[in-house]
Amino acid sequence: SRMFGAKGGNYTVHTACASSGQSLGEAFELIAAGDADVVLTGGADSMINATQMSGFCLLGALSTRNDDPTKASRPFDAHRNGFVLGEGACMLVFEELEHAKKRGAKILGEVVGYGVTESAYRITDLHPEGRGVIEAVQMSLQDAGIGPESVGYINAHGTSTLLNDKIEALAISKAFPKDRCNVHVSSTKSTTGHLISAAGALEFAVCLHSLARQVLPPSVNMFEQDSQCDIRLTPGKPTDKAFEYALSNSVGFGGSNTALVARRYQ
Repeated sequence: SRMFGAKGGNYTVHTACASSGQSLGEAFELIAAGDADVVLTGGADSMINATQMSGFCLLGALSTRNDDPTKASRPFDAHRNGFVLGEGACMLVFEELEHAKKRGAKILGEVVGYGVTESAYRITDLHPEGRGVIEAVQMSLQDAGIGPESVGYINAHGTSTLLNDKIEALAISKAFPKDRCNVHVSSTKSTTGHLISAAGALEFAVCLHSLARQVLPPSVNMFEQDSQCDIRLTPGKPTDKAFEYALSNSVGFGGSNTALVARRYQ
């Protein structure tokens, strides 16, 4: 606030791995309600230390592929065995459209929909039917005023853990039936690792750049797709594709789920 002279409300959202996804959604709603013209929003996290790493190890959440670390994060791959912890930060400027145009801002994309739910199931597990994830996605699509067939790309939460990838894939397949939707999915955690509280903001930024460039982010480290993850994954290299809407999923320990929809800005 001191650095930028930002005198509006200043607060932190902490819903574990859904934190920055939810902070983006809250910023979007502030502007949509007319309570702010500009909001600086995003997330940061740094958990690579002995205490917190040991906690994830005790949970059995981290990959044990230590002999080949660049290929250890394998979202939706049949041989995935846990996530790779990353760290970093991502901040975005959310701004009312006319305000942005008036000051000549470079606009990457338009935020059009937000959904947030609580699975109310277990601290570390998704509901086995993907209930909370599906409801957040449906809320975001309804907020955007579009059907699932309009979405061209989904940046999945996709941590590379056995259970959560399978259930998120189930939720995506239910919310975006293959007979109606031509949506491609990838998890950029395969290249960045899992940034925990910062993950949602970074992955939504990826969605914005993907829309602006009309390129699908690759599914890296996909050697053999898990047959239980029945989703249409992006190719293994950046691929040109014309699409108007992208969606970013975030799922947090404790059962928090967020979904954000972006539209290509022209």
